[in-house]
Amino acid sequence: MLKPSPWFRLPDTPAASPKRISIIGAGLAGCFTAREFAERGWSVTVFDAAEHAATQASANTAALLRPHVTRDETLASRFFGEGFDACNDRLQRLINSGHRIQHELEGVLLLLQAAARYPENPLYQFVSQTDASKRAGLAVNAPALFCHSAGWINLPDLCCALLDHAQISLQAATRITNLELVSSQNDNDSPTWRLTDQDHIPYLSQHVVLACGIGLGSFDVCADLPISPVRGQITQRDNPPDNKLTLPVCGRSYAVPVGDRLVLGSTYDRNDRDLQIRPVDHEANLASWQHLFAQPLAADPSTKNTASDLQCEGWVGIRASSPDRLPVLGPMPDMTFYREQYHSLHHGRRTEEFPGARYWPGLYINGAYGSRGTNCAGRCAELLADYVCHRHRLPTPEHTAQTEHTAQSQSVVGDQTKNTLKYLELLHPARFLIRQLKKAPAHRQP
Repeated sequence: MLKPSPWFRLPDTPAASPKRISIIGAGLAGCFTAREFAERGWSVTVFDAAEHAATQASANTAALLRPHVTRDETLASRFFGEGFDACNDRLQRLINSGHRIQHELEGVLLLLQAAARYPENPLYQFVSQTDASKRAGLAVNAPALFCHSAGWINLPDLCCALLDHAQISLQAATRITNLELVSSQNDNDSPTWRLTDQDHIPYLSQHVVLACGIGLGSFDVCADLPISPVRGQITQRDNPPDNKLTLPVCGRSYAVPVGDRLVLGSTYDRNDRDLQIRPVDHEANLASWQHLFAQPLAADPSTKNTASDLQCEGWVGIRASSPDRLPVLGPMPDMTFYREQYHSLHHGRRTEEFPGARYWPGLYINGAYGSRGTNCAGRCAELLADYVCHRHRLPTPEHTAQTEHTAQSQSVVGDQTKNTLKYLELLHPARFLIRQLKKAPAHRQP
């Protein structure tokens, strides 16, 4: 039976009546979350500051969808694997229901370092350098893993399809500037949050999901989260017919064929919010070609491989990232309570001496995907919706004690519930603060 540490013990979610929820952010995280709740019968309102969904980091029209490949299986690698499947499954369901989403999932080549060895996996197969070159249409620099059912997706198309549901309302051009808990916090009261927009118009909601990427830092409740901006610039140029790439190829960088265009990327600059296209970053993306391929980018030897000569265009997105490059997901902790009650963790006291965690009622967070949005959004949305909607009833410590030695306990908390709880602990918003509090004060980061 699971016994989470007090600081990771999750609150049981009260039954919601009526089932309504507000989501701040209409990017990949917000749109997947909205769809999951809508399909569970909830009325969903999605707020976004832009005129339409999928702007900023979710505006990529050729986002890679490929498995997160690791040499050792961990809880994190299983999460990303399930996330890949969740996104792929959702994409197919939307297409089968008639939505038009520009995409191509004919496979992706992941180039390997010489000494790299990966375990067998149904998601990919090892291919030689010669075979990889034939598949790519160009000579690559190394053997590869050929990832089945992988490729690229137009994220704006995907987000619009996700929001196309009778239970979902998009409140565009509405920037939520303030979030305030206005109900009294008695056990018998349902929490009510007041969301205020840029025109000082209030909206009331008992359940709120913060899914606004780098905008999470604008809310006081998220002030202690170490979420940082990561600037990424991609480069687009012609995919010449006489020197044409036919499959996406990834290594330290990537090259993706999209029709008659090539998408090259991406730069990765932490704590940078500059949205302007930089010629120097185009040059960096073009230079990364040589790490993937054995032949030059320009087929004509007289043409220099410069951004101006190759008539490059580009796009910049600012992604939200966490220190461990895992998402931040779950009910939102009261960080002041954490600092007050768990400040002595570094003394090594027994965990049972600490009180259970406190959370902001009815408030949840889903974000910090970094550059792994397509491998995070679908599974994160499923986990959050399952938790809030009681799909997996969470055991209280008292109930755990009563059922621990009975055969009935397995029916109370099955394997699926255990996995959900493990993932929610892995992605817990307070994990960074807890890691700091376990250190002596002199060794904590500011």
